Amino acid sequence: MAITAPKRKAQQPLRAEPQGPLGHLINDALIRLGRPSFDDAAKLIRDAAAADGEPNTSYNRFSIRNWIGRLVVPRSAKTLKWISQALDIPRADLAAAAAATEDYRCQQPPVALTTAAPSASSAISDRQPVLLDPSFNNPSLDGPADNGFVELIHRSIQQFVQLDNHYGADDIAGMVVRLFRSVTRRLANGLYQPAIERDLMAAAGELGELAGWLLFDADRQDAATQLNHEALYWATLSGDHAMVNFILSNVGLQAIHLQRPLEALHVAQRVRADESRLSPRVRALVHVREGRALALAGREHDAFRDFQQARAFFSDGVRGTDPQWTWWIDDFEITGHEGLCHRETGDSRTAVDLFHRAIETCPAGRARDRFMYQAQLLRTTADLQDWPEAIDVIDRLAPAMSEMASGRIASILRDATARICQDESAPTSLRDGAVHLDRLLAPAP
Repeated sequence: MAITAPKRKAQQPLRAEPQGPLGHLINDALIRLGRPSFDDAAKLIRDAAAADGEPNTSYNRFSIRNWIGRLVVPRSAKTLKWISQALDIPRADLAAAAAATEDYRCQQPPVALTTAAPSASSAISDRQPVLLDPSFNNPSLDGPADNGFVELIHRSIQQFVQLDNHYGADDIAGMVVRLFRSVTRRLANGLYQPAIERDLMAAAGELGELAGWLLFDADRQDAATQLNHEALYWATLSGDHAMVNFILSNVGLQAIHLQRPLEALHVAQRVRADESRLSPRVRALVHVREGRALALAGREHDAFRDFQQARAFFSDGVRGTDPQWTWWIDDFEITGHEGLCHRETGDSRTAVDLFHRAIETCPAGRARDRFMYQAQLLRTTADLQDWPEAIDVIDRLAPAMSEMASGRIASILRDATARICQDESAPTSLRDGAVHLDRLLAPAP
């Protein structure tokens, strides 16, 4: 039975707490315009884009909320132009506020995991994730969920994503699942203000996406499948089609990881069914997923054609229609998966070259992804019996093992060390290093 979005309800005036220079500037502009709803403000921007020759932009209430309350900065000059026209904000002021917000976001203090109860006199940061302190005292956590509760969810999502990018998913997956259960319990029992229903459903979809991804990275695959299904349910109910596509992209990646190429192809083709309405970066991601699936299915020529198309769409640059979650779709992401595609089709030497390129170009703040391709590099050099290279990789990995907790990466490393230890042509020093690396891995789940 198909899931349909609930009938749209009248929206109350904007209530997002402004964050950063850009958030305050846009919020002030909306106050001058008489406090239109999220939906009405987004329509003004879509109308400005249509008048400029782009009638199919996808700005919505979530876009407005992100700009005002979540330190999200539009990456397209066209988007800034249309915001300026729609909300009567001088272009120069808007550009300056966007740049200042980028600086402000970079200056935010890092998140510290703690379970200690704060003293009565200590100030609790309003950026602290909901679940990191069981005694966290915030009015939004008491009584029916309100706009403040939704904003707490979004702030927590941002911080959990940062922790995942730095350290891997093993230690935080359970926390995010518990937060997801708390949100869906409120939805199931009607414990929320009626005016925020769609926002709360959308937050549940976004939180479920993150929980599903973290369980996947922690190599808890059955649990990840269940969370992905639940996340799809709430994202569909809320009408957040961009989040539905994000979740489906994760489902496709999981199918590839589990060596189920036909399932991954079906998922990619489901997203591509509406390809003309997807932004270039989303289309690039879909072709990456499809290319990986085709490589696993033995269709090498078709796989690399998909990667050519992915790079062509990526070269179109940032667009105003890009969903906020596409920030991580970049040359590094495509290069790493292209390397995996070559490995899966038997071209291990090219795969090694691409893994090196991915490692060298990995953006700051994505240590987990860099570690992932170091692990893939070790496994591929073991395939090639390139023992000097394998020794170099182990020497780089071993000192950092205590900083990374990802069941998915641990599984790849166990496979690599097993290959080395079982190969009698490997030098004794390398096999000893592989045994040492294996001992440093966390116990298998």
